[in-house]
Amino acid sequence: MGSKHDERSTLKATPNVLSKQELEAIDAYWRAANYLSVGQIYLYDNPLLKKRLGKEHIKPRLLGHWGTTPGLNLTSFGVLGKEPAGST
Repeated sequence: MGSKHDERSTLKATPNVLSKQELEAIDAYWRAANYLSVGQIYLYDNPLLKKRLGKEHIKPRLLGHWGTTPGLNLTSFGVLGKEPAGST
């Protein structure tokens, strides 16, 4: 009499490999999300850096924590399970 663990260990694993295009789309989404996050945390204005970055654009008191942001952005992509609409 086998347990569920025994049954699972005998199943053949099928690799779930991303195509180069899917990997590039994930990377582009992740970089864009990180860029936007930095702008939200550090900047008052000028997020696209159309003007030379100046002291007046930077918040004196940061609202947020950069350390967790990249992981949260990548996790949110994983939860979505696909590229966001209009990202390709």
